[in-house]
Amino acid sequence: MFKNGAIMQLGQVVLDIDRQMETLNRDFGIGPFDVHLFDDRKVKDSMLRCKPSNHVYLCAAAWVGGAQFELMQPLEGKSIYDEHLADHRGEGLQHIKIYYDDVKREVAAYERKGYPVKQSGGIGDDLFYYLDTESKAHGVTIEIGNAGSVPPPDRVYPPGASSPEYVKRPLRDGDLMQIGHVVADLEDAMDVFYRDFGIGPFDVFTFTRERHINPMVRGKPGNHTFACACAWCGDVQYELMQPLTGRSVYNEFLEKHGEGLHHLKLYFKDVERAVGDYAAKGYGVIQSGGIGEDRYFYLDTEEKCAGLIIELGNNGDVGGSDYVYPAK
Repeated sequence: MFKNGAIMQLGQVVLDIDRQMETLNRDFGIGPFDVHLFDDRKVKDSMLRCKPSNHVYLCAAAWVGGAQFELMQPLEGKSIYDEHLADHRGEGLQHIKIYYDDVKREVAAYERKGYPVKQSGGIGDDLFYYLDTESKAHGVTIEIGNAGSVPPPDRVYPPGASSPEYVKRPLRDGDLMQIGHVVADLEDAMDVFYRDFGIGPFDVFTFTRERHINPMVRGKPGNHTFACACAWCGDVQYELMQPLTGRSVYNEFLEKHGEGLHHLKLYFKDVERAVGDYAAKGYGVIQSGGIGEDRYFYLDTEEKCAGLIIELGNNGDVGGSDYVYPAK
């Protein structure tokens, strides 16, 4: 199903899981979702910062192409989901999840690297461990798990739908193709993710005014520049962005939230047509541009999608990168 070290999941913390499922399914075709109520009857060995925990939360998971999108809504007790809502200043993307077949061995290896477990448990055959990575990994929580089987969901959304399944296939319209992360120091972020988590190597690009095709920010021509680094990790691309000059949505995010997960990107072959379709649904474009044959459009989704920014792109040829990290 997955290779060791592949990104298998992107997680978002929300306050109203039903409202978010409805929006994502209706407007973006994400779903169906398996919905679970996780409490001490379902979760084995629930731990929070090395102490037994009895927190209760809702979880909804949908496969979007080759990656899973997960929503978490805390209900009772204290958990890292409550911490995220407070520290992130509201709802938003919280974690990426990396697959390992021998997850307990990897937990020990990460602890030796200085990444202890801050929350963990087991559901059926599935084991999950959230590592304490935020301070070193530029605002991102990294979870590791074994993708084991879990009990049947309490319900499926929308009603009457079948449970979602992982399908390995080429990108199709609407598939999740990228996870975006805004950082203040691109070189340090690449070093941490490659050295400690095996994500990389990265193709690094600088979007200069000369290279950036038709940059727009909130309806006006953009004069911003930024650096980005991209690495494929399993079936999804991990992208790091560092704003350099001018104003962009990356600066806005850093000022509002600090470093952290910024967006998910959906693939569309005819991305301009998709932009028009989403405009008809009430989702305008807040930033756009291109490099080579690649075009990207960030939609104005934060308010309706519980703090989530959704980007659309055509996965076009960008040409050669400025350099590859690490150099070897």
